[in-house]
Amino acid sequence: MKTLLAIALTLLTAPSANAQAPPPFSDDDKAVEDVLVRSGFSREIIHAQMVWERCTERAVDRFSAQPEAARTIAEAAMAACITEESLYMVASGIQFSASIEETSMPGLIARVMENRAARPAPVGAPR
Repeated sequence: MKTLLAIALTLLTAPSANAQAPPPFSDDDKAVEDVLVRSGFSREIIHAQMVWERCTERAVDRFSAQPEAARTIAEAAMAACITEESLYMVASGIQFSASIEETSMPGLIARVMENRAARPAPVGAPR
């Protein structure tokens, strides 16, 4: 079982042709991570969660200008970050992705709406 998990993680973390390197964590991000670790949380879990959240937020920012409904944009952002989500799930022992996706969806939809409100919408685009 461990061998299968190791192979799966290797495949999931292999860089794809479309992969963009995320910017390094800011000093504030590192400080938050340190505080959570000192509070008793696992650094591996906290870091994996932060990487996944950053990925989905960046994907939403890239996709927000598209005309699809905000929920569709948020779902596409989740799909674009499946590797990061999988690594977070393995690190934290989460068995069902629906639990973290349902929790994250309202924030991602709100981010789409915030991005769209900050710039003029094309004529006929759903808001």
